Amino acid sequence: MPLRAITFDLDGTLVDTLADITRAVNHSLAGGGLPPRRPEEIASFLGRGVEYLIERAIGRPGHHFFPEALQEYIEFRRKRPAELCRLYPGVKETLERLRALPLAVLSNGREEMARTIVGKLGVAQYFRSVRGGDWAARRKPSPLPLLELSEEFGAPPAACLMVGDMPVDIAAGKAAGFGVCAVTYGYGAREDLAAAGANRFIDSFPELLKIVF
Repeated sequence: MPLRAITFDLDGTLVDTLADITRAVNHSLAGGGLPPRRPEEIASFLGRGVEYLIERAIGRPGHHFFPEALQEYIEFRRKRPAELCRLYPGVKETLERLRALPLAVLSNGREEMARTIVGKLGVAQYFRSVRGGDWAARRKPSPLPLLELSEEFGAPPAACLMVGDMPVDIAAGKAAGFGVCAVTYGYGAREDLAAAGANRFIDSFPELLKIVF
């Protein structure tokens, strides 16, 4: 079936946000007297929403501090949402080539943050819809948000593509009946993406054009 719509994950797929996230996580940990986390540790906690991120970052010894740490993180990101993040190479140029198709962002992070980031990085105009993990009743890996986007675009799931860097993106796409494409330059390991069902991989964002056209 011809491709009629594409949905992208945000962090690790369109945008490298790890530096901003790391700074905000460690700011929240410091408030509870907890040691900082390395960026590679934090990268392994991404993909399942902010609550999961903070829960894993503080660990069991700091579980009592979770509500305060979560709020500290949210407030810090709200005040300084996109100072260190950057688009991955070729993203803007590739989106320009794809703009004839309905394009969406579906993040498991907060929708407010996703909208702010794509706006600040100058790519908001390419997306018909920008959604976060607080939008639908369930987050990825549930297929529900992708099915809602499919309906919003008036395109059957089999005519839609999900592009992401984490197993939850691939699992959600497969469960929704979307085609899936995994990026290898993000935060997820290739073997984990393959285990989730990915059978198409790209090593740079512009390679997506070879799949679409």
